[in-house]
Amino acid sequence: MSATLNAQKFSEYFGGCAIFEIPGFTFPVTEYYLEDILEETKFKFASQSSIPYRQSFGWRGREKKLQFEQLILPYVDKLRREKSYSAAVICQLSRPESEELNLDLIQATLEHFVATDTTEGAVLIFVPGWSQISDLVKQFESSGKFPRSQFQVFPLHSLMPTATQKEIFKRPPRGIRKVIVATNIAESSITIDDVVCVIDGGRIKLTNFDIALNLETLDIEWVSLANAQQRRGRAGRVRAGICYHLFSRGRQRLLEDFKKPEILRTKLEESILRIKNLKYGNAAAFFRRFLDPPEEKAVTLALEDKKKKLIKFVKNSQVTPGVIISLLFVQSWATKRQKKFGDQGNYCYRNFLSLSNRSFYCFQLLNRVTNFCQNWKYIDTLGHLESVKTQFAEHLHGVGFLPTTNVKDPSVNRNSGNDALVKAIICAGLYPNIAFFKTRHVKKTGESFAIGRTPEDGHVSLHPKSVNNKGVVFESPFFVYFQKQRSSSIFLHDSTMITPFPLVFFGGVLDYIEDRGYGSLGVDGTTRFRCTADLYKLFEALRQRLDKFLEYKIQNPGPTHWDALEPRLSDEDLLLKMIRDLLTMEYEDMMTEDEELSDDFNSSPYTRLYK
Repeated sequence: MSATLNAQKFSEYFGGCAIFEIPGFTFPVTEYYLEDILEETKFKFASQSSIPYRQSFGWRGREKKLQFEQLILPYVDKLRREKSYSAAVICQLSRPESEELNLDLIQATLEHFVATDTTEGAVLIFVPGWSQISDLVKQFESSGKFPRSQFQVFPLHSLMPTATQKEIFKRPPRGIRKVIVATNIAESSITIDDVVCVIDGGRIKLTNFDIALNLETLDIEWVSLANAQQRRGRAGRVRAGICYHLFSRGRQRLLEDFKKPEILRTKLEESILRIKNLKYGNAAAFFRRFLDPPEEKAVTLALEDKKKKLIKFVKNSQVTPGVIISLLFVQSWATKRQKKFGDQGNYCYRNFLSLSNRSFYCFQLLNRVTNFCQNWKYIDTLGHLESVKTQFAEHLHGVGFLPTTNVKDPSVNRNSGNDALVKAIICAGLYPNIAFFKTRHVKKTGESFAIGRTPEDGHVSLHPKSVNNKGVVFESPFFVYFQKQRSSSIFLHDSTMITPFPLVFFGGVLDYIEDRGYGSLGVDGTTRFRCTADLYKLFEALRQRLDKFLEYKIQNPGPTHWDALEPRLSDEDLLLKMIRDLLTMEYEDMMTEDEELSDDFNSSPYTRLYK
């Protein structure tokens, strides 16, 4: 049993069942807290007096300031009265900076341990995320105090290649100290058996769900007591160890026992779809049976978000839920699981679909070559995608949409190279997750950058790891995205640029208004395009025909006859060909347009207006 499991809670959930404790063997671990570390290292926090107090704590400044003054300073005053530590330590603990994650303090702690412990053994350092891992590793390298002849420094993150992670488990040569800088993945997911020292940064990065905003957030928080205990245990595997907690005992008393379970910290859409797929009945009733049931409002929000797009199609449909759900994730792997294209980076963000297709083809040709696996960061993901694609084909063939299960058959790949159609399908799956980006130019510096907005959130940004983040000027201002998450800003993950026609054909309700002699076509009231009355009537007629056709097709699955000649084309086939050709022509026209979009998109025939 895990040392950090809330066994009593599980026992109560299962009707008061008995609890048997079988302690495992671990060596003793000596724990030091911030006050002890400051006493030993004589470390002093850099002054931030030039920064207003509230700004130094960010957007939660007032809350942090109040907590520091009311809860931490009384503990410091207690230490002052007891004279347990030197005046220099009391002075440092009285500063707000002592509550912040400090990479210099981590380095000073590591230097102190290395200087006082001459035995062999690895050091494991816990920080919240990849940004801190990267910064700390660079700091170690640039300091000159950790030469490669004496130290091996490894970053450890869940997104790192498997081959790199394997190096972390190897024992270093005699006389060389191994240092691992990791996230909470090293708490319990993996065990490095030669660790003798842990430096606990005291922070953890967790996904949370803001019910009021209906938005996922990614926050850096204090660890729980269970996290701290788990990290401490990493140091006592092979011999007596040491754990340095970079927070005071006063802060430790404020830590919660356990972090909220994941079901209370995430959006529930995927869980609801899984419940439906497994035929567990009413989702809200099923959630109430959980050990930690989510709030009713969170369940209601998730049901409302999915009802319009999925539930009405799943209900009374011959199409299995797995087939429909899969359409929502057609692009979810693209921006996260990418190869670094080197000098082709500027080309990559505009043409990632075609580059991905070529890369997938290369994988199929070289999947038995070991060296290829070392050059590709996500080889396992590509193998999984190949398997999933085959499963999807079997599902679609089983309900009648495909004439064969062979994913390489030319008859089922007629439009596989049509980027316009692929992006339109992505739009259909991800709508209403839509954002608008425009380019701003700074005349003084000559720099340009993209500014994004969503109808419900206002300002947003493309995630720094997204290939689209490399772009400054886009052929179209419209993007759909798979996920948005708030951390330092609201970031969009897994985004795809789309053109206006997919929004018209696969978006929300259409409307038409005239103002000051100009007509405009609207999609759900949040996106408008300049449009004549006659053109609107054409779009509306096509959209109505398409909606009726989709409803019919779900109840009566069958393949489309793309090769049929004009006299033999059915009305359905003619409609699909017409929409495909319109999407393709518009996309090609916009992608070959030489003129850059201006700040208000007036250079484009499609103008987006905000209400």
